[in-house]
Amino acid sequence: MAFLEVCVFSASDAMKVAGLGADRLEICHDYAVGGVSLTLDELQGMAESLVSAGFVNEEGKIRGIVMVRPRSGDFVYTTAEKRWMLNFVDLVGEMGFQGVVLGCLTPENQLDSEFLAELAVAVQPFKMELVFHRAFDDLLSVAVGDINGIKKDIDQLSTLGVNRILTGMGASLMEMLMEIKECGDVMGVSILPGGGIRTGNMLAYFSRGFEWVHSACGEKSANGFELSETILKEMMSIAREN
Repeated sequence: MAFLEVCVFSASDAMKVAGLGADRLEICHDYAVGGVSLTLDELQGMAESLVSAGFVNEEGKIRGIVMVRPRSGDFVYTTAEKRWMLNFVDLVGEMGFQGVVLGCLTPENQLDSEFLAELAVAVQPFKMELVFHRAFDDLLSVAVGDINGIKKDIDQLSTLGVNRILTGMGASLMEMLMEIKECGDVMGVSILPGGGIRTGNMLAYFSRGFEWVHSACGEKSANGFELSETILKEMMSIAREN
């Protein structure tokens, strides 16, 4: 059996997706900019509702990975933004979520390893997963297709305590994605494919050995984005059959 992580952009969509049987949520706001953090009040209300609905894992953690991103734009953060992110991680941990998803780069599009190390320490008291999001696709090594450089970056992410990397690379570079998966398997970092995954192409990932895929399960609309229950149910059905 394969699994589906669904990206949700509101509390109402989170409850709907959880009720329809999704395996895990990525929780954020504003589809148009690739996702930023929800407000703490929204997150707290969502956490209470998801716990009441029994949407928790075996450890009692809410099966949601919360976006830690203070603004849209690049992933180079100021000192004040970094303080905000560290505080946000603490508050998410206290709410009982399974993990956080984030990314931080230097102005040269290298990993901001110093700050990432601080974030890795911040999740430890809560035993949360640390997921590096699609800032990975903005790394210099990825941009120039330097597979050796990419492997070094994955090694560094592994050393710093990252559990999983979300990447949209498979949409155009499936062969490179497979090399990265092999590297992640060796280094103990899961590679989570995302970016344009729908019913028509998700089998391409499952057939290549990926156990999880990431999708928003919806369509662009006049309001920016709209969750599609039909797409979600179809994708869940395909995942369950694999």
